[in-house]
Amino acid sequence: MIRKTALFSLLICFIAAPCAAFSQYSIQGIGEPSPDATARQLGMGVLGIACTAPFSLSQTNPALAADFNATTFSATMFAAQWDMKDQSVRRTRKSALFPHIRLLIPLFLKLKVGVGLTQRTSVDYHAAQIFPYQGDDEAIYRSVTAVGGLYALRLTMAHQPVKYVSLGLYSDLLFGSIEQQWKTEFRNEFYDYKPILDKPTMHFKGADFTFGVHLRPHPYLSIGGVFRAGRDIDTKTKIHVNFQSDPVDTLESDMALPTMYGFGVSIHPQDRLHFVADIQVTEWQGFKISDNPFPGAENSRRIGIGFEWEGDPRADNFLSRMPVRVGYSDEPWHIVDENGKRINGYFWSVGTSFDLFRKLGVLDAAITYGRRGSNNLRAIQEKVLQGTFTVYGFEKWF
Repeated sequence: MIRKTALFSLLICFIAAPCAAFSQYSIQGIGEPSPDATARQLGMGVLGIACTAPFSLSQTNPALAADFNATTFSATMFAAQWDMKDQSVRRTRKSALFPHIRLLIPLFLKLKVGVGLTQRTSVDYHAAQIFPYQGDDEAIYRSVTAVGGLYALRLTMAHQPVKYVSLGLYSDLLFGSIEQQWKTEFRNEFYDYKPILDKPTMHFKGADFTFGVHLRPHPYLSIGGVFRAGRDIDTKTKIHVNFQSDPVDTLESDMALPTMYGFGVSIHPQDRLHFVADIQVTEWQGFKISDNPFPGAENSRRIGIGFEWEGDPRADNFLSRMPVRVGYSDEPWHIVDENGKRINGYFWSVGTSFDLFRKLGVLDAAITYGRRGSNNLRAIQEKVLQGTFTVYGFEKWF
């Protein structure tokens, strides 16, 4: 049983932690979608649409929360290193974020409610280029920097109306911003020119809902489904320029978020063996800003498969008690490259779990390695190394 003081100490640490983002592609649209899963599920290459486990909360399917009979706290940390290259440039970027913090409380009549903070997308981008101008002594230096993301205060409700059938709802109150800085410098060894600096900042505000269902037609079979309808959210963009404290322009518009749906299955041929698979489709072609479709967007589908071999809880050997998870996922990017070609992504993962001194909960860990890039050799190619950690604990309050 986890101690309440440890829970709230962890909660404070995770809220105070800084956030950053990932890929060189994350400048496009509203950024890089955050990993919408815990370390246990990512270790098997899936998002957890039908992946059940005691006290391991699903971030994708709200209906799975109906299986919980104890107050449960869960927090996830995600860290990544991106090695990027094209024909002329090689660079490495590192990032870390805490995409999920949740507290779930069972109530009367088999109703489960929860609250949490979720990072839906994230942006941390920098690019620069130098253009020669009138000889070797002069040049134009241009750079773009963007930081921010889309966040959600997530309310969870789950209920089991009949045996083996669970329904759930995520209600996300959306907020966030993306701050950009566009800088142009004219460099000359004889003159000191002031740079041209534009700072557009886009703020988001809105809400959307995710519906989930979970079926258990057989004790060794679980089937899950999720659906999130596309929603319009409000945006406000403020543009600042050099030497002016007030914005020169403020634009108010709306943004159409894409529809998402997915299906998953979990099979348990033995008590300690689990096979899982799921597919998630996001209709990015419906993503619009001020009723204008985003250029280059295309619908994406993420397919994941994997398995878990549970450890023996009665074993005296520590390693024998640890579970083993292996997974693979195919994750194409939702924006095509400059030639209109798909940007593919392939990821392999392994994971396990550790008891935190027996009484302080459980730590799930997963390591993922993958590649992202198009078949165009001139485009950016990325190698990705990701680490995901989820800590959770539980205690019966009622």
